[in-house]
Amino acid sequence: MNQNVNDFHILLPSNASMNYFPQNTADPFQTKLAYPITLNREWECCLTEVSIPGKYFTIHPDYNDYYSIETTENVEGTTLLPEFSIPLYNENYTDFVEGVNANVKKLVKDPPIKFSLTENKKKIRISLKPYWELTITAEKGNNFLRLLKLDPYKDNVTPGYSGGATVMRNYTAPNVEFFKDQEIQIKLKSPIPKNTHEISLHDMEKRDIFDQITEKIIYKIGDVLAFF
Repeated sequence: MNQNVNDFHILLPSNASMNYFPQNTADPFQTKLAYPITLNREWECCLTEVSIPGKYFTIHPDYNDYYSIETTENVEGTTLLPEFSIPLYNENYTDFVEGVNANVKKLVKDPPIKFSLTENKKKIRISLKPYWELTITAEKGNNFLRLLKLDPYKDNVTPGYSGGATVMRNYTAPNVEFFKDQEIQIKLKSPIPKNTHEISLHDMEKRDIFDQITEKIIYKIGDVLAFF
């Protein structure tokens, strides 16, 4: 069916799709319109937009000379990231929350974890700074797990999120003596490192440009899966 239009799309094939366009090369080539159109009066056709699937840049000899990719990687091995065991008992305080906060400040000047009470002391809030992970074990923190209304026989972990974390639980002021020999652990989790690589598009050979980009990625980082 003919259509009157103000603009229309044209599929531009390349030599990467020879099964669909066996006679075409990257330049020149022929293609069909998606549907018949009627061009009334005088028409001038021009290219107004190019859409390329994926993350490719349009290549121009005078600019867009570099192709940037970003990869992430998990690094395993021994690290020197901070890790603390925080005692839950402080003989100088009758208030549990004040005692724990005092214990934290003894270990680190800028506390990555803070305990506070809200809603007229009916709830306890545990605030963690970004990338700090909190672990309460059944072995050394079972009474604290009971205080938080959690399973005292199962370890509980609050992951180290990039935006930090907050734990809110119902609270009843405990006898601080219950927390002798009890402790929790906090440790800083290393953020996943990001690396940016620049791929030069100068001096490309006269063959499929995306195959050449892939080869350069593999040459620089040893793997192309991080890109695709």
